[in-house]
Amino acid sequence: MMMGIALLFVIGLGFSAVPTQQSPSPEADLAKARAKWTAGHVSSYEFTLRVQGMYPPPFPRAVVFHVANGTSTSLTEFDSRWRTLFERLGSIDKLFAFIEGKLKAKPDGVRIAYDATLGYPTDVFIDPSKRMADEEEVFQVADFKRLASTEPAIPAAELMSLFTGLDLAGWPTSTRATDTRQVKDGFPICLGPLIGAMRSAKQHDLTVRIRSLKFEVNA
Repeated sequence: MMMGIALLFVIGLGFSAVPTQQSPSPEADLAKARAKWTAGHVSSYEFTLRVQGMYPPPFPRAVVFHVANGTSTSLTEFDSRWRTLFERLGSIDKLFAFIEGKLKAKPDGVRIAYDATLGYPTDVFIDPSKRMADEEEVFQVADFKRLASTEPAIPAAELMSLFTGLDLAGWPTSTRATDTRQVKDGFPICLGPLIGAMRSAKQHDLTVRIRSLKFEVNA
């Protein structure tokens, strides 16, 4: 009797685009879709998240999210008891992270479809254990709409060059580090050892990435 109920529940979910066959592995599918999404550089968008499951009323079956430059806002009001759930699912990046976490737990059943163009998940069915009923994670992404970025443009008059690419003008170094910092092929390089400091003459707020080919760095 229990198997009949579980089968009826799964049939009633009504996937719109669930593939009949998976690629080599769900993890490989996820990685491929995620790379496609990243390559699309979509920072602002809206979508409707439709969640299925044994949730008591007044659980919202469809929630509209607006994502602007990575910040997610729900356009649908819902009871505060569901806030934690929807905070985990409120953007495409969060959906990818959610799916990744579930796959690491090695679920018994997985069926996931991704958008062919942008890679975001469209239909997700994850069954943690076939021995347990009503534990499935089921949701769909619908009405996806890409929006123009709302990030304000920086006036050209406010732009400045922090590095000329020719020399270290504006980047004084301590006495001990003078002989180890140079400019080569348009980039500042450190010949080591990593002593002293190199800092801009003026104070700025910026984020940089440092790659060391030979030495461990602490920045």
